[in-house]
Amino acid sequence: MLGRHCSEREQRAETAERQLTKLKLLTYLSQRIGEEMDVVVTGVESFGLFAQGTELPAEGLIHTDSLLDDYYRFDRATHTLAGHRSGNCYRLGDRLRVVVARVDLERRELDFRLVQRKKRSPAKKKSTAKKSPPRKRPQKKKKVRAKKTKRR
Repeated sequence: MLGRHCSEREQRAETAERQLTKLKLLTYLSQRIGEEMDVVVTGVESFGLFAQGTELPAEGLIHTDSLLDDYYRFDRATHTLAGHRSGNCYRLGDRLRVVVARVDLERRELDFRLVQRKKRSPAKKKSTAKKSPPRKRPQKKKKVRAKKTKRR
């Protein structure tokens, strides 16, 4: 009983700490509306992209309504937003340059607007160099037994 009580209190304290940190970040960013920052896409949904700052741990949303260059479709299987006409595709891990568009302290929400897409790092290619053949284990010598012949 005492253990459960302590565990619940600890969880409440951690939740309060996370909320306070988020509120402090939002307060800081509310004074910096219009500033640009680098982010990484941490989530993809039908209504937009969740992105977290690389220098500040603030997470915000880039609404699909703010992506004006195309109509984007959400693909649940690949976690991507793909442009209908342009072929642009946003996915988890993409690096973007955004501007802080809106901060709502009461609802604890942060909205970004896309400024620029960073170049993706090239996919790692499999090495084309030939691998050396696997080493063979030395085989144990089999003892050869002479067949006994039956004498009559």
